[in-house]
Amino acid sequence: MRRVFKKLRARGLHLQHVCQVGVYLPERCAVADFIRAGIRCTLVEAEPLMVARLRQLFPHKNVALQEVIPGDEARTVSRPVQHFQKDVFLPDNPSLSNDGLRVMEEFVELRMEPFSAIDAGDIEWLHLESLTTQWTVLKHLCSRPLLISLTTDRRHPQPHQQEVLEWFRAHDYLLWYADRGGILYMKQGLFRKTTAQKMHHLLSLARAGQR
Repeated sequence: MRRVFKKLRARGLHLQHVCQVGVYLPERCAVADFIRAGIRCTLVEAEPLMVARLRQLFPHKNVALQEVIPGDEARTVSRPVQHFQKDVFLPDNPSLSNDGLRVMEEFVELRMEPFSAIDAGDIEWLHLESLTTQWTVLKHLCSRPLLISLTTDRRHPQPHQQEVLEWFRAHDYLLWYADRGGILYMKQGLFRKTTAQKMHHLLSLARAGQR
C-alpha cells in the first residue's frame, strides 16, 4: 500500500488527512510518503516499543500519535511484552539456552477506546494494518474516507470478513485494486474507470473472494 501516494498524485488527488491503525513495522509505514510531504497524519499504535520507534522516525509536526488499542469500549487492558536479553541462559530450557537468549515476560497496561473517540470525521485515507482490529475500527468509524485499505494475509484470514464486506457495500465503497499485501477500497464515484481498470476491478473482486 506504499504506492498509494504516487497513485493519488498521478490522478491529481491531494489528501489533507490520512490515518494508519497499527504500525507493525515503523520503517515500512504505509503513510510515510504522506508524512514526508507534510500532510497531516494520525498513527494509531499502543505497543510501547513501536511507539518509541515511531517517535524517533517521525518527529514531524504533522504527525499525531494515538497510543490506544481500538476496541468496543473504553478501558485499560493488560498485555504481555516480550524482551530478549542476550548472554543469559536458562538451563531448564534447552531451546532457549542454545542461542543465548532469554525471554522475559512482562505486562504493560494499555488504553483501549472505541475509534470514534479519536476520529473527528475528517480522515480521507484510512489504512488498517492489524487484522484483529479492522472490523472493530469500521464499526466505530465516524469519518467516511475517500479511501480505505486493509492489510490481508492468506495464512490468517480476516475473522470478520463477511461483516467487513457488508460494511463496504452498505457504505458505497468499491474495490479499487488488490495486491498480495492488501485491498484498497474507494468511495463510489471517486474516479472514472477505463475499460481496462474495470476488468482489473472484476479480477480483483474474484481474487479477494478466494482469500
